[in-house]
Formats: sequence, C-alpha cells, structure tokens
Amino acid sequence: MSGASNGRARSAMNAVAHGITAKCLLVGTESEAAWLAHRESVVAAIAPETAIETELAERVAVQLWRLRRVPRFEAKALRGTDSIEAASPLLAHAKINSPNTNLEQFDEDIEIATMALEAVNALSRGDDSVGEGESLALCYVREVAQSLTKETINEHNGTAREALDAYAVAAGVDASVLVSAARKVARDSLSSANVHRALAEVEVKRRREACEVFPSEELVERVTRYEAHLERSLLRTLAEIDRARAFRWGLDGAVPRSMNLTVSRG
Repeated sequence: MSGASNGRARSAMNAVAHGITAKCLLVGTESEAAWLAHRESVVAAIAPETAIETELAERVAVQLWRLRRVPRFEAKALRGTDSIEAASPLLAHAKINSPNTNLEQFDEDIEIATMALEAVNALSRGDDSVGEGESLALCYVREVAQSLTKETINEHNGTAREALDAYAVAAGVDASVLVSAARKVARDSLSSANVHRALAEVEVKRRREACEVFPSEELVERVTRYEAHLERSLLRTLAEIDRARAFRWGLDGAVPRSMNLTVSRG
C-alpha cells in the first residue's frame, strides 16, 4: 500500500476514534468499551480509504451490533422456563397428578377433608353430633372395617355412633381401633389435598411466569421483521462499499447494482 493510501487509511481510522458517541447505541448492560472495540475491528476489517467508505463501514458496525441483540433476546426469553423447571422439581409430578389448576376446587377439597377429620375426632370422643363431615368419616370407618374383614360391609343407616358400633362388630374389633385407623386415613386425605393444592399453585405460578417470560406473538413478529430489516440493510451497505471501491479503482460498472425486493403479505 502506498504512503498516500496509508495516510487515507489512518484518517479513516481516526473517524472511528472520534465518530458519533457510542452511548446512543447502547441498551441495557451493553458496554461502551465493547462497542468501541467492535466498531474498531469492523472498520479495520473493511479498511475504508475515503470518507464515504468510512461512513459505510461504521454503518456496517452499527448494523452488526444491533443484529447481535436478536439471539440475546431469544436466549433471555427461553432461559425463563428452564430456571422455573430447575427451581421446582415437583413440577413434573404436578403436571401428571394435578392437571386441574382451579385453586378454588382444591380449596374445596381441603375443606371437605378437614370436616371429615373433625368428624372422626368427634366419633373418637363419643360426641352425639359429629358435624358436616359425618358421611365421609363413616365412609372411612367402613373402608377400614372392610380392609380388615376382606369382605363387603353394607352401609349402616343409623346414627353415627350406631354405624360405628355396627362396623366394629362386623370387623370383629373394638370401635376405638376403627376410629384410630379412620383418623389416619382422614389425616392422609387432608395432607394429600394440601399437597395437590400446593402443586397446583406452583403450576399456576409457572404458567403466569411463562406468560411474563415469553414474548407475545406480536412482539416476536416485530423482532423478526426488525432482524430481517437489519440483514437487508447490512447487505445493501456492503454492496454500497463494493460500488464505492469500484468507483475509486476506476471500475465503475464492474460491480452490478444490487436489486432490493420487499415482499409483503397480502
């Protein structure tokens, strides 16, 4: 390269050092130092020798810098659900066993299980009235009795105390044994209802966070259009650099004019 060419190249690089401030191009956590290094390397690779070529080279640097943001945006969006899944290993169980995310329904299940446990406790105390959970409590007692006899025991239609005594006779055990076992069943049922409610709440939270993490279809389409716009602009700028060089070298016409087509959906 001649001395004159070296001088033009140095002048072109001066424009990189003293050009438009980098801060106007930075967003989020982008570093001004990283931008300046990027711009310098891109312009150096293009090696402009005129003011026009330098302007075009800097435009290429800007377009490439902006194109870098698209994959970062996608990675940030997709990283959300990975972190949610990793933070909650119970989610797989929740998806299989608690597909229903109607928290009100789970609250109702917990309320019923609580009444059943209270009714079983009332039976163990010998209370005359065992409350609203009586039918479910007696169902637990009868199931325990059937598990002991391995035979079907018909439902008793008397009072709660009479039903308990009848099931105890059928099972051949003391009524307190049935009540104790039924209390464990009731506690397990309540515990299970609470667990499923908690898992459903996790799933609801995951879905809400997913909605916040993932961009809307409208935003995705906008970003896609923006990326395509940047790519087209980059190709046009590179073509302009080729034409500027050809003109400088006296080869105007050797580089074909680029044809820019924009396709729109009807």
